[in-house]
Amino acid sequence: MNWQQTELRPSHGIRWAFGSAGGRRSSTYRLWANKKGDFYLSALWLGGSLKTSLHRDGRCHSGLTNEFASEIAVTQRHMDRWRVPLDRIVKAVQVVVAESDLAIYDSTEKDPMRWLQPPKAGHAATAGIILMPTADVPIGNSWPGADRGVQPIGVVETETRTAFVVHWENELTPEQAAQLHDLRNRVRATSLERKIAPAPGLRAVLIGQIGDDRTLFDVAYQDAT
Repeated sequence: MNWQQTELRPSHGIRWAFGSAGGRRSSTYRLWANKKGDFYLSALWLGGSLKTSLHRDGRCHSGLTNEFASEIAVTQRHMDRWRVPLDRIVKAVQVVVAESDLAIYDSTEKDPMRWLQPPKAGHAATAGIILMPTADVPIGNSWPGADRGVQPIGVVETETRTAFVVHWENELTPEQAAQLHDLRNRVRATSLERKIAPAPGLRAVLIGQIGDDRTLFDVAYQDAT
């Protein structure tokens, strides 16, 4: 892959999903930015309600958008807050989807869109958002983690910071698989309490951590297809 071809204007951002159109797939995610160095990440179908913000002063948070919080009369919209350093490379947040959470459903995708290799059975795919000062971006056709087999998705550059979006795959440990199974059951139980029945295309994005890494878990909530 020619990494230079993946550079995009900040406001255009980049969209990606694991899987394929018409096949088993994850949610579609979008990362975009403004010129000053604020980055935003959302799942396509939750774009109007849930968003992760990575601000240029190092403050980060995941939670409800202003508009959705006002609509449902919630005063505390941030579900997680953290800070990242501004003077060095850092993984600000990551999206994790297990193979067992890939599902078939119809959707409309817009360019620029990247379909990524889905994880193997018993594995999970991760898309990581790597931030660094724009002045420190390496010259040439490279990206963070290239020497360890990490694959590129795209890069969004601003005046002050640049975000590399990369992906990799890991085998789930029995403990991790059990935790994901528990998350799915909790999503299902909570949804049924709210009288939301499983249906194709219904998914959940859960905010949490893996070790010290802020993580968005992409979970399916639909009947098997």
